[in-house]
Amino acid sequence: MKAVILAIIGVIAAAMGYFAFQGECPGGQVFAGEAECRARLGAEAALCGPAFRAADVAATLDYAPFPNQTDCQMQFPVCQPHARVVGGFVPVPRGVCVAKGKAGTAVYERYGQRIPSK
Repeated sequence: MKAVILAIIGVIAAAMGYFAFQGECPGGQVFAGEAECRARLGAEAALCGPAFRAADVAATLDYAPFPNQTDCQMQFPVCQPHARVVGGFVPVPRGVCVAKGKAGTAVYERYGQRIPSK
């Protein structure tokens, strides 16, 4: 019984360690802009355009909007109007994860879990 409990604790600890040391862009790099991406990737600069377009679509269309800008800015430093939902706001990504074989993924800067209202 003790061995089973220790094995479960070990598996949980290993999973926590794995996720704790994963970067925000496994297998790729985060770029703030497409020009920076093209300059730093050199021969693989063709990945930049499609990655930034896919991330822009995901950030402005697919992200579930906040009902107002104040709610959005409680969790993210910069917000923009949603592309389709009138009155909705979505966070502006701080960069895009560019990796081979993956669509571009928006990377966000978040504030803490909750910001007190006072």
